[in-house]
Parts: sequence; C-alpha cells; structure tokens
Amino acid sequence: MPRKMSRLERSFNTQSMVLQKSKIKYLCPKCLQGFSRSDVLYQHFRQKADAIHKGLDSNKSNFALFLSSYQGCMGALIPAAKLPKAPDCFDVFFVIEHYGEETESPNISDYAQSYTSTPSMHSHSCNFSVPLYHDRQPRGYDHDSHGGTALSTVPVPKQHVRHLQILHDVEVEAKICALLPQMDNWLDGTLPLSDQPHHDFGVIVPSVDVNRPLIPVRDLLYKGFGTFTLIRTFKDVFSPQNIPEAVYTVLRVDGPGLIGNQKVAIGESIWVSHQTTLSAGLILLIGVFPTVVVGQKV
Repeated sequence: MPRKMSRLERSFNTQSMVLQKSKIKYLCPKCLQGFSRSDVLYQHFRQKADAIHKGLDSNKSNFALFLSSYQGCMGALIPAAKLPKAPDCFDVFFVIEHYGEETESPNISDYAQSYTSTPSMHSHSCNFSVPLYHDRQPRGYDHDSHGGTALSTVPVPKQHVRHLQILHDVEVEAKICALLPQMDNWLDGTLPLSDQPHHDFGVIVPSVDVNRPLIPVRDLLYKGFGTFTLIRTFKDVFSPQNIPEAVYTVLRVDGPGLIGNQKVAIGESIWVSHQTTLSAGLILLIGVFPTVVVGQKV
C-alpha cells in the first residue's frame, strides 16, 4: 500500500511543479527574488551594491568572500566541495532545498566543525572588528526563582542550542522592553546616524564607554564577568569577526529585523555560533558570557 503523503509533502510537490512550469530559474539567496536568466541575477547583485550582494557576485574574484556571503544568506554551511558551481548554486530548487537548513539542525557542533574548515575571509566588507568592553563587577540577578535556563557558552554550547536559535524568555524580554524607552535617547546619542563612518562596514560603534548604561540589560541576560559590545547597523552587513560566537540581544529594529535568515524582535536574544549577516536598522548588544540565564524555560 503506497505511503500517504503529508500535507507538507503535497505542498512542496505542488510548488515544485509550479516552479518547473514558471520562468524562474534562479533565486537570490539574500532577497529570495526570482530570475529567469543568470545574467539578470548577476545584474541584480551589482545593482544592489551592498556588501552582501557584492559578496554573492565575487565567486571568481574572491571565493572565500563569496562562500561566506552565500552561507550567511542561506543559513546553511554547505562545504565548498559540495556547492555547485555558479550559477547552478543559485538554482531555484537548490536554494529552496537548502535554505535555512542549518537553523533546523539539532546539533550545532556539526556546523561549527564545518565552519572551521571553510576558507578564511579577507575582504574588508566582512573582516572587521568592533570595540569590546569587559565587566568590572559580576552581573546577574538570581534567576533560579523563575526557572531560567543556564547555557554554557565556552566555546560551543554543550546543550543542543543551534545557530540562530532564539533564546525565548517572556519575562526577560518584557523587562528589556520596559527599560528601552528610558534608553532611547542615550542609544541615539551613543550611536548617532549623523556620524556614519567613511567606510563600507555599515556599522556604527560607540566612541564612549557603554558599561554603566547597559548594566540593567546585562543583569537580565547573564551571571558573572562578561565581554560585550554595542553596534548599530545602517546597511546590510556581516556580523563582527572579532566576536563571532555570542548572544545577540535586540535593542532596536528599524527595518527587516533579520539576523541571518532569522526574524528577530525588540527584547529578544539569539544565539549566533559564527559570523552571519545582519540587516540594516538594528541596535544590538552582543556578548560572550560565562553563564547565560536568558533562554527557553524548563
């Protein structure tokens, strides 16, 4: 007796048949826009001209940059040896099959190992650093009373925390959202859009010490002595390369609100295991902490 297809399988098969009869042959993994010809796809990359689209157009001139850009957009660490040559890697069915693949994996260590074997990135558009700050006193409230989950972050979570997993915590998120109206003016003054740096990084960083104003937020996120930074994106960019494995807490969203291919909201924290893409319009507190207390309730 033939196996009965699930609703998801039927939906996928129907979409596949529709696409086979359509003129769409290629997809941009950044915007998921379809194109009938590869030359039109590459024209799209050049017209967009941001760092990520430039990276997707660099497979001949800088393969390391191309690979990191492709993997960041796809949310899938496909090894270079298994990646079809361009433009076949942009084939609509290949992109659909692998898009978001890594965020579904229950085992982050497999991907962390795969990432370490990819070529190093040499382009200035993704290889940049941000100032790091260090706690002078241990942070953290006692979260044991409401069952917060502790997640080790040294160097990769031993628990099954996947790349781009939201560390949902309704109580912490509500408290952060309650704090932010008091911080809005300070955030705008510390990360002013009028002082955009004269380079392509697309990131604004503080020029002053941000330790004290961020203490109330950091006390909600972790215990102990942490290392952290604060950034504001005004372009679609890569995450900083000098703090690639960290908890990202969202303090503002003015735009798509994407970290990798994961939609984020104000107050949420997300685990990032390696360098990924950040959409324009984000203000993020990024930290490496000894014990994270924001997370899925048990």
